[in-house]
Amino acid sequence: MLVTFFVPGVPGRKGRPRFSRRGPRVVAYTDDATHEFESRVALAGSWSFDTPFSGPIQLAVTAVYPRTSDLSRVLRSGPKHPVLRIDKTSSPDLDNVIKAVTDGLNGVAWLDDKQVSRYGECRKCFACMLMNGDGSWEQEPPGVEVVVTTLEL
Repeated sequence: MLVTFFVPGVPGRKGRPRFSRRGPRVVAYTDDATHEFESRVALAGSWSFDTPFSGPIQLAVTAVYPRTSDLSRVLRSGPKHPVLRIDKTSSPDLDNVIKAVTDGLNGVAWLDDKQVSRYGECRKCFACMLMNGDGSWEQEPPGVEVVVTTLEL
């Protein structure tokens, strides 16, 4: 079975654990930005999954970021590379985006993220430009495209 869904908004990443002292104890916690992104992933995923899968899973993730001002500037001839999603080589690291997606889908798409045994195509890129009906250009919306595929045992 193959399930595809989209998480709207600028993609987040898995942040490093934070630590604080509570009396004599030290407590680890997740930062607010990571928690917010994982919640968005869980909400978007919950619309696509009735019950979590229990077998092995393949995961593919495409994180689409807004174009930089240089890439989104529209010249007389049109924007630079309008129909291409250009690979993003700056932060955040792709593996941290994937970790946040897998953690956000725990209990939603699968029982535990240890079930993810394969990765399909994963990438982070800048949005492509789309032409409106009036001839003006705008960016495709940022977000994360997620494809979850069940695998045979």
